[in-house]
Amino acid sequence: MKYKVTLFTTIFLLFCTIAFAARNQASAQIELVRATPQSVTIQLVVAEEDFHIKTQADSQFPSFSFPGCRLTTAPGMPQLPTQSTLIGVPPGVEFEVRVVQKEFKTRRVQSAQNPNLGRRTVPRNGFLPENLAALRKAGWIRENRVLPIQLNPVQYNPATGEARLYHKLVVAVQFRRSGSAPAAPQAFQRPESPVYDAMFGNMLINPQTAKQWRAASPRTLNLTRESAMAPSAPASILPTPRYKILVTYDGMHHITGRDLAEATGVDIGSIVPATLALSNKGRQVPIFVRGEGDGRFDADDEIVFYAQRQRGETTHFHPFSNENVYWLSWNGARGLRMGTKTPLIDTENVQVYQHFLTRAHFEKDNQFRRFPNANLPEGSEYEEIGAGLQTRNFVLTELPALPTDSWFWQSLPTLRTEKSEPKRSVALGFTLAGVAGTDRFATLRMSFYGRSNTEHRIDLWLNDTLNFEELRWEGETEYQFEDTELLQSYLKNGSNSLRALLPSTLLDIVMVNWFEVDYWRTFDAEKDSLRFSITPLADENGIVNPNFEVQLNNFSGRDIEIYGVDGSRYVGLNPLVNEETDTYRIVFRDTLVSRNPQDTATQYIALTREKFRKPQIVEVPLSELRSTHNGADYIIITDTPFLSDVQPLADFRAQHGNLRTKVVNVQNIYDEFSHGILNPYAIREFLKYAYENWQPPAPTYVLLVGDTHVDLKNELSFVPTIQVQIAGYGATASDHQFVTFRGDDNFPDMFIGRMPARNRVDARVFVERAI
Repeated sequence: MKYKVTLFTTIFLLFCTIAFAARNQASAQIELVRATPQSVTIQLVVAEEDFHIKTQADSQFPSFSFPGCRLTTAPGMPQLPTQSTLIGVPPGVEFEVRVVQKEFKTRRVQSAQNPNLGRRTVPRNGFLPENLAALRKAGWIRENRVLPIQLNPVQYNPATGEARLYHKLVVAVQFRRSGSAPAAPQAFQRPESPVYDAMFGNMLINPQTAKQWRAASPRTLNLTRESAMAPSAPASILPTPRYKILVTYDGMHHITGRDLAEATGVDIGSIVPATLALSNKGRQVPIFVRGEGDGRFDADDEIVFYAQRQRGETTHFHPFSNENVYWLSWNGARGLRMGTKTPLIDTENVQVYQHFLTRAHFEKDNQFRRFPNANLPEGSEYEEIGAGLQTRNFVLTELPALPTDSWFWQSLPTLRTEKSEPKRSVALGFTLAGVAGTDRFATLRMSFYGRSNTEHRIDLWLNDTLNFEELRWEGETEYQFEDTELLQSYLKNGSNSLRALLPSTLLDIVMVNWFEVDYWRTFDAEKDSLRFSITPLADENGIVNPNFEVQLNNFSGRDIEIYGVDGSRYVGLNPLVNEETDTYRIVFRDTLVSRNPQDTATQYIALTREKFRKPQIVEVPLSELRSTHNGADYIIITDTPFLSDVQPLADFRAQHGNLRTKVVNVQNIYDEFSHGILNPYAIREFLKYAYENWQPPAPTYVLLVGDTHVDLKNELSFVPTIQVQIAGYGATASDHQFVTFRGDDNFPDMFIGRMPARNRVDARVFVERAI
C-alpha cells in the first residue's frame, strides 16, 4: 500500500518566531540593555505577581508560567517557563554568555499527592534547569548571522520542592573574535528585501548593530555596488542543439539518424558527425558513430553507447527516479569516441575460463515505512504520547539523518490469533541464468528490518531443500544475513525460491528489503545478450596470467559485437557456427581488467545488433535560470501543465504588489541544476543560486504549485518535496528545507508555501481565490 504525503511546511521551533511573538504579546519581554561591537546585554523582567504556579493530581511536578512564556515539555521533568530571543551577531565570532545580575525569591511548592501516580523518575536534589541562560546554535537568515538565546527565569528542585522565581535577569553575550572575523562592518552590503528589513527590525533584539554586520554569502562577496545595481548581460546561448536522452536500463543503446529526425524534426543533413557528443552528469561519455567515415550523418547511421539507469548513492534504486538523463549535442567541438581494440591473437599464453562470478540482485520497492527512532542523538530519551508521537528531552538544533532505505519488498506474515493463524512464511521467487556446474561456493545475502521492538527469529529455506541456521537479532534495526559458503549445487538454472518463516508464536514484525546471489555463471548468452566479467584465478604458484580466453556461446546470429563498459569497442571478431545447436559462438581473448577475485561488476557486453536498446529522445527548451540578468521578489515554481494557469497570479503580484515576479518550470530547474534528472534538491540549489546571483534584492517569496507524493516513481507528482527525519515520527515532507540554504541551520532564507494542485481546475481555483 502506498502512503500519500500530506504536504505541509515542517514547523520548526524557530527562535525567530518565538522572539517575534514575545516582543509583541508578552508582558514580560526580553529587552536590550546595551549593544556594542564586542557584546550584547539583555534583560528579562517578570513582575512577581505574574508568576503562576499550578499543581495537578495527574502530574508528578507542579507547573510554572507567566504571560507570554513558552513552556518546556521534557518527559519526566517539571514544566518550566522560558523566554527566547534572537541576537544579531558578527560573522566569524564565537560566544560566551554570563549572568551579570539576578534577583529572585524562593518559594516552597508542594506537588499534588496522588497515590495511584507512579513516579517515572527519582527526584533529583538540585535546581533545574542548571543554566539561567542558554545559547543555541548560531545560524544565518539571509545576510544576517543570528544567535538564539533562551532565558530560564524559574528553577525548581524536585527533591525539596523549592522554586526560585527570578523577577530580573541581566545577561551579557560576549563576542570572541577569531583571526578571520571582520572587526568592522562590511564596506558594501547588497540591498535587502524591504520585507526582511522590516522583519529583522521586529525579530532581532539589536537590529541597528546587527544591520552593520550583514555579510553576503561567500559566492557573492565579489560584488561591488556598481555590479550589484547594474543589470548584467543575459546568459550565453548554447552554440549547439542539445537533446535529452532518457535511459531506464543498463546496457548498450543506439540512436539512428532516422530516430533523431523523427523525434526532433531536425535536419540530420546539417549535422557534422565528428561533432556528435554525449554527456552524463557533466562528463562526456564515449560513443561509437557507425557510418561517420563519409562525413555525413545519414538516416541509417547510428550512435552507439553504453548507459546505465539511475542508482542511489547507497541503495540499489534511486529514491526519486530510475531514469537517467544523457545529453546529446552536435556542431560544437569534436565529441569523445570509443577506443578501438583488437582481441589478442596469441592462443598459447592465455588462461582459459569456463565460468565467471556474477551478482544477481533482487529488490522491489513496494512498501514505504517510517522509522520514528532512527538516527536519534545518543542518550536522548522519549515517551509516547497521543497517537504515537513523542517528546524529547533535548533541543533539536539539527535534524536526524534519514534512514538509508525506507522502501521494502514486503512484510513477513504475523500471528493474528491462536484460532486463525495465517500462513507465517513468504516465498520469494527469482530466476538465475547460466548457473554453472561447479564445486565452487556461491554467496547469498539478504536484508531484513525488524519493525517490532522484540527478538526476531527467522527460518530461511533455499529451494525448500537447504535450511540455513536460524537468523536472530533484536529491536527495530536492520539485519543482513550472509552465507559465503553456499554450495553452488543448491542453485538451479532458471527458477529458484527463498522461503522465510517466522517460527515464533509471539508477535514479530519483520520486513524483507532485498537479497542477492553471487554465483558462477557460464558464458552462454541469454536472448542474444551477455554481460560478463573475468574472475581471475591463480595457478598453483599463486600467479595470475594477465591474458585470458573465453568462448561466448548461444547467439542466434553472426552479427555479434563486444564492447567494454570502460568505453572500448572490439573489432576483428570471428563468429563461428555451432552446427549441433544452430547457434553462433565467438572465442574472445583479452587482458584482465581487474585482478580482484571477488569482483562481480560487469566488464564486457556481447550482443547481436538487434539487442541494442532505443532510448527516448526529448527536445530541451531554452532556459536561462543561471543568467545573472534575472531578478525576482516572488518566484512561482510549477510543472508544465500549470504554467499558463499560474501566470495571472504572477501578473497580479507584479501589478498590485509592486513585486518582480517570475514563473519557473520545474523541468528547467532539473535541466540546469541536476543535469536533467528529477531531484528535489535541484529546487534548493536553484533557489540558492537565485539568492546569491540574481539581481538584488534576493527573492523573498517562493510559491510551489503542484501536488506531490512520497512515491515519486509511480504516483502523481508535479513539484516534489524534500523528506526529512523528524524525531518521534520518521520521514516526512518539508518544503521548508528548500529555503534553508544559507549556513548549516534550519532558519529559512525565503518565505515558502505550496498549493497542492492535482489538476488544472485546482490550480485555476486557487489563483482565482488568491487574486
